[in-house]
Amino acid sequence: MSLFPTTARFLEQVKNRLPIEAVIGKRLKIERRGREYTALCPFHDEKTPSFWISPQKGFYHCFGCGAHGDALKFIQDYEKRSFKDALEVLSSEAGIPLPQLNPQEAAKAQQNQTLETAMSAAQRWFESQLYSPMGAEARAYLARRGFTEQTIRRFGLGLAPDKYEGLKSALTAEKYSIETLTEAGLLIAVDGKSPYDRFRGRLMIPIKDRRGQVIAFGGRALKPDQEPKYLNSPETPLFHKGSNLYAQDAAFAAMSKSGTALVVEGYFDAIALHQAGIAHVVAPLGTAMTEEQIRTLWHQVDTVQLCFDGDKAGAKATWRAVQRALPYLKTGKTLQFLALPPGEDPDTLVLKGGAAAFTNIIEHAQSLSQFIYSWTVAEHGADTPEQKASCLAAFQETTDTIGDAVLKRLMLQELKDRFYQETRPVPKAKGTRFEKNAPKNVNTAPLPRPDSFRLRAQRALMVALCIHPLLVDEVAETLAQLEFFDKELDSARDALLNATANPSAVMHTILGFQTNDRLLASLQQEWPFTKPQTNSDDVRSAWLALANSMLAEVVTAELRPKRRLFRF
Repeated sequence: MSLFPTTARFLEQVKNRLPIEAVIGKRLKIERRGREYTALCPFHDEKTPSFWISPQKGFYHCFGCGAHGDALKFIQDYEKRSFKDALEVLSSEAGIPLPQLNPQEAAKAQQNQTLETAMSAAQRWFESQLYSPMGAEARAYLARRGFTEQTIRRFGLGLAPDKYEGLKSALTAEKYSIETLTEAGLLIAVDGKSPYDRFRGRLMIPIKDRRGQVIAFGGRALKPDQEPKYLNSPETPLFHKGSNLYAQDAAFAAMSKSGTALVVEGYFDAIALHQAGIAHVVAPLGTAMTEEQIRTLWHQVDTVQLCFDGDKAGAKATWRAVQRALPYLKTGKTLQFLALPPGEDPDTLVLKGGAAAFTNIIEHAQSLSQFIYSWTVAEHGADTPEQKASCLAAFQETTDTIGDAVLKRLMLQELKDRFYQETRPVPKAKGTRFEKNAPKNVNTAPLPRPDSFRLRAQRALMVALCIHPLLVDEVAETLAQLEFFDKELDSARDALLNATANPSAVMHTILGFQTNDRLLASLQQEWPFTKPQTNSDDVRSAWLALANSMLAEVVTAELRPKRRLFRF
């Protein structure tokens, strides 16, 4: 229920002064279990406690019957009190004066209370229809989907008969007005016509808030040609599609315990996973994930896992969710991604392979940076210089939307590091583009030991790459074709081309001569492009000019064998 501001402030004061375990402990025998409390559920018969109380979150949840809510909801349901009466009880026990409601707030509270009771009555009626003779087809459908009767009852599934006034007749007989049923989204009002049932000939799926109160319905078509396949309740005073999640009441305790929320695409995906014992699962309500849904989940947990269909549409939906989430990403919060086998949904996967099949998917979850990298490379390509440039620009554009400055910088660096690693050519490998693009008619006979000038030139090239490691990717092809006579330099070149992390750190380790400050100063005086302050464009052009001069000498060596090599 959406609380008006006065009541919301009052309940926050009550929570700070009167913990939920104190409210429930006054009425039930509770036992401490770590940071939580447990008790025998008062809302159904049980011998083993399945009723858990979370002081940190201020909510209770029963894994047996699905009962869920805060202190106010507990008093309402346990003592069968109205909303206003429950507020008075909390006020008395917390020693906090009950706020005076203005007429508008009081009217809204009464309206919401009436709508909630109407929705609960509708759910009970839909459920009764499922177990009537006319529900045989719907029950058979659920059986084919692998759902047990216990699961069907736990999630309150029902049936809307293919009648225009089935629900309308039943609930008006219980004294609910046409206006209330229409405002709750149960009836459709058309100008000049009598309102009629919104849901007809559909399997009914109750949508509940975190307290476990029915606030809306999803209706699944039972006939192959029936459109739309899924029909949801409209926006109402109780229901806002973009801020609620399916199964949030059933998943709350498991999410709090694990610190993880798993988001799947559909109602039945969520139900199937809950039935398989994977209980930290919720689903959006027929739309892509919204910013509010993501923020709500991150408020409860640190890790949100997204598991949408593996087809192109599912990938796009996942990417849209990522784009919406990045502005709210901060230290301690993250997204992960689950990849399903082709043609599988979560419910089909657990139906075939049980919980273990899906647990294996969870264990191989992809990180946020991995997903961004894979999506970007798939969208832009990484074969040509133009595609590579497009990828790098996309990495920058994506990470720019991250709100946390530290995460923004680290994410961009990780994406670039992986990109340079995976797109940098491997030198001298048979069948690679280096072999294909190597100079023709190269003299493969051993070349003489270079003089000191030649050695200094080679060292200058390597020093420049140590100081400007991001240049490596741009000059990789030229670097791979160079013949270094000095074994240390040759090994260093290969290590640089195959570096998996920071090229500069790798090279500083390999090239011992860089620790010789005198030699380094001499090289930088002779070749200014090796200085750290040199503009990167100037470094690139000077480096390529020197390297290409060396290559030109090698190419023509066979034609002019008596010419001294590498004379500058």
